[in-house]
Amino acid sequence: EVWKVVGARELFQMVTRHAWVTGDPGLAFLDRLQADNPTPALGVLDATNPCISGDALVATEHGLEKFEELYRKYHNPGRVGLATDHRTITGSGVHLHHSQAFYDQGEKEVWELVTKSGFRLKATAEHKIMTPNGWTKLAGLSQGAEILIQSAPGVFSGDKKLQFEWSNQVTGKNGRSYKFNLPSTWSQELGQLLGWLVGDGFVRLNENDAYVVLAFGVKNTQAGDYFKDLLGNYYGKNNRVGELMPVERTRQVKLHSG
Repeated sequence: EVWKVVGARELFQMVTRHAWVTGDPGLAFLDRLQADNPTPALGVLDATNPCISGDALVATEHGLEKFEELYRKYHNPGRVGLATDHRTITGSGVHLHHSQAFYDQGEKEVWELVTKSGFRLKATAEHKIMTPNGWTKLAGLSQGAEILIQSAPGVFSGDKKLQFEWSNQVTGKNGRSYKFNLPSTWSQELGQLLGWLVGDGFVRLNENDAYVVLAFGVKNTQAGDYFKDLLGNYYGKNNRVGELMPVERTRQVKLHSG
């Protein structure tokens, strides 16, 4: 019994459009895929590459961005340059290629690849990883296998705005109001301060107080004075930025919480 007659062209366009909108590889034309195969020297394409997890970092023209953020900003519509290692295309160097679309593929079992040097990648078991011997599914890698990572520098973001916000007017537990001059953009001074904190500083969180300490060699008073003045500018002269004081063969600057 014929229930309804529809045009073949209309039906075909509907199928292909929804396959595109959802990123569903259920309909794929292998001859078309092979015509656009960027790595023909590695073999014939016979399947699509499923997905990576939302929190995976992707190298873009704006620096490293989470995949879930790329999906939110660019999936409909939008294009962004993605850094591609041309060793995967029998070339060399890293180049930018613009995206066409990003898809949410739902929930799937996720694997994690961890390298000896600390790099990590979360992806589905079928996600292919480039090795010296060609593409290999993540689930097919064995411990000790060699993989290729980005062979040249990527691109740093040109957006200097900090990825978080803080208030420059705070009321402490003691009821006092504190006015700060904390930066809202990245700068050389902020990078130097954070670098020194990571390399020669520490943070202490106590029940009734919290403080940050920067430590310097006893002869390195110039750097100590520089960071004490920088912290004084950020936190204001009336807040508790300690003097450069000798402590256990070092000189330290201590910044208390309000």
